[in-house]
Amino acid sequence: MKYQSSFTKILVFCALLLINAACTSTDERVQGKIEEARKALSQSRIRDANMIAFQLSEKYSQREDVKALNKAITDVRVQGEIEEARKALSEKRINDAVIIAFNLSEQYKGREDVKALDKAVNESIFQEVEESISQGRLDRAIRQLGDIRDKKYTYDITQRALLRMQEVEERYKHTAKGKKEYERKKGGLIGFRWVKGGFDTAAIINSITIRNTSDTECRDIRGVMIFSTRSGTELGRRSFTIYDIIPPNKTKTFRYINVGFMPSPSDQITNANVEIFNCQ
Repeated sequence: MKYQSSFTKILVFCALLLINAACTSTDERVQGKIEEARKALSQSRIRDANMIAFQLSEKYSQREDVKALNKAITDVRVQGEIEEARKALSEKRINDAVIIAFNLSEQYKGREDVKALDKAVNESIFQEVEESISQGRLDRAIRQLGDIRDKKYTYDITQRALLRMQEVEERYKHTAKGKKEYERKKGGLIGFRWVKGGFDTAAIINSITIRNTSDTECRDIRGVMIFSTRSGTELGRRSFTIYDIIPPNKTKTFRYINVGFMPSPSDQITNANVEIFNCQ
């Protein structure tokens, strides 16, 4: 019995030695891979470093040194893309910068450097607009905002352009030049009827009657449909164009114009108005 107890202790001791050796061997192997990955990072071989980190994460994702390696690779990759976006901004390649900033924001929204890039992109896009406004050139600012809206960079940028355009247009209407221009462009809307279509998501003008108050024929009548709730809160606007002609000082009725999808939430929309801006 005494010999059996001693033999058991020897076996346990040997097992512990083997486990310790295995752990030491694993630790050395992981450390070696991490050093290899960091060397690849220092040489800008991001793909190689990423491959090593991926293999390590499959087995040792909970190790702090593996987590630190993944963070280091992410930092380098993100910083590289941020530098690329800022270079694009400096070269006036706004669209390229917007795409990079958008992709980074989708993946790393909470990072301060990504937020800073997003802010820089937005400022760059609207810089010329704000300069025009500060110089009192509101008509130019409206055109610039229209260009930004039409390019449809991202939803947030488009919405900002639309809101800013509404503010600037309202200010412009009260200037001497703006009053004359809006009087000249303003068409003679007599009346219209509309319904919801497409499972109550789209707006359809059943009929609209417009009077051409100018001495020249109106071509391609451009207008905007303004949607609001029962309480009068405006939910959004949708522009449309009627590709037709109204002779000078004549009235014409048009039917079945699909304005497109209404703003959300469309189920809250109960009222709509139409403004006709120009005939050209």
